[in-house]
Amino acid sequence: VSAFRYDNVSLKCFSALGDSATFVKKVGEGIIVGIPSIICFAASTGLVFYIQRHRGICPRSIFLVWGITGIFFLSFIPYAIILSVLALEDRHARRIAEFFLYINVLANPIVFYLTLNSFKEFVNNKCQRFYQFWFRRINET
Repeated sequence: VSAFRYDNVSLKCFSALGDSATFVKKVGEGIIVGIPSIICFAASTGLVFYIQRHRGICPRSIFLVWGITGIFFLSFIPYAIILSVLALEDRHARRIAEFFLYINVLANPIVFYLTLNSFKEFVNNKCQRFYQFWFRRINET
């Protein structure tokens, strides 16, 4: 029998700060959630005012800006809530939280397609060329 043995108890870390560590964690989470939200809201509001002042009221442009901003908040707020309420060490909760961030990435092209005619033409042109290429290949075989 060896004189040394491995014990997980010795690997546990305890904060010397005690309750103030919880406060520091909450402040950190507030910064992680608050700063991107404030920047996104301020930038989109400023962009809407700029569009209205210099280009007149263009409903598609305003829908584009607020659509992208709304999707950002719909994907970021659940992420922030899950990370704030649940423990950061919970892997399953982290995966669910990260999934919500992908909603933003997946929904942005849809908003662009619905609001920008140039993007819609680009996508339609590329899809048409793709189908022509593959249908020509299928018919040749």
